[in-house]
Amino acid sequence: MNTLKRNVSVFSKNYGLIAIIEKTDTLAYGEHEPFSVPLALCDSCQGKAQLQKQIQEPIRWLVACKGCGKKANQAQKRPWQAALKWNEINLGTQDYKALLLFGLSNASTDDARHKMSGIRRNLELRKNLAGIERTIAGHTNKKAPGKQYQQKLDAYLQWSILALRLIKSSKIKSMKELRQNKGSEGAILKT
Repeated sequence: MNTLKRNVSVFSKNYGLIAIIEKTDTLAYGEHEPFSVPLALCDSCQGKAQLQKQIQEPIRWLVACKGCGKKANQAQKRPWQAALKWNEINLGTQDYKALLLFGLSNASTDDARHKMSGIRRNLELRKNLAGIERTIAGHTNKKAPGKQYQQKLDAYLQWSILALRLIKSSKIKSMKELRQNKGSEGAILKT
């Protein structure tokens, strides 16, 4: 344990397993229910999207644009998963600062990326630990984490992935604007 960095702590010590997680700013991700996902506008035509139930066995969900017909490339098991997949392919109509989770409204892209990278790592480890605990509980008399708990961790994890993609998109957009502005200034100076 002496070799661990100062910013690392022991998260859980169950069943003789140790999970180590980097400390993050928060484990409270916000008041918003992670299964409730507002649909982003289509970044191809600015049209509204609609959640569609696929009539097949098993039932799957897909989101499509009402305007241009753009669809997410794969149907999902749950409505919230389909909504997050839709949002992931329409980054151009969203801003990470407007996300309902994680408290990023006042964060710079660098601060937001750092915070979300820590939260994502934390969620991945918590999800894996819950899976291990369920497996162990299946072979022992220990109580397992519930499926709803695991689904909630998965939903938060998918939100964190969306947040990181939006942060990256915002950073790229800012860099392009900066390059364009520098190009415009160079053109003005030459004239």
